Amino acid sequence: MTSNPEVLPPGLISAVEAQSGWGGIEKNLDVSRSITDSLVVDAILASDAERPGRVDLYAVKGPTGNGKTIVLKRAAWMAAHDYDKVVLFLKMGGAIRNDALEEIYRYTQERLFLFIDKAALYVEDIRRVIEFAKSHDLRLTVIVAERDAEWNVRCESLEKYSVREFLVRYLSEREIRAPSTKIRGTRFTRTAQGTSGF
Repeated sequence: MTSNPEVLPPGLISAVEAQSGWGGIEKNLDVSRSITDSLVVDAILASDAERPGRVDLYAVKGPTGNGKTIVLKRAAWMAAHDYDKVVLFLKMGGAIRNDALEEIYRYTQERLFLFIDKAALYVEDIRRVIEFAKSHDLRLTVIVAERDAEWNVRCESLEKYSVREFLVRYLSEREIRAPSTKIRGTRFTRTAQGTSGF
């Protein structure tokens, strides 16, 4: 497993992103959620003085199907595209290369934001990258997502890093109504309007 994390350069929109599960995010088709806003404010926009240390860990947790992956991707997208942060998103089956992270950090001299979905699959890697970043004086924010049950059973060893939790629960009334306004004017609704029956 030698694939590298995806680096999302600011403003880059490509067919690769659309094919790798970023198309809905790029087209802004996801539901705007207050939990995403909270995550961005606390994990992405916080100054170094507001953080517990040079390295910090945030966990997006919730039941199956409540949108943890979308929250994680939206936060990563916003960090890279809206706030010009150095963002890496670990591909499924990928590996975290500490030497590559260090090289990126030394080159940019900016805090790195590493996003990892399905954290239970990478517990040992997450622990290693946190320890590496601390021992090499890197500024690193790790933001992970995992189901509540998996976290409670398999991610226990990460609790020692003062994990800040963001719980993804049911959609609010406002969040439920938002998608209907987003799809108006899309190709789907234009096509549906042009047909006599559905």
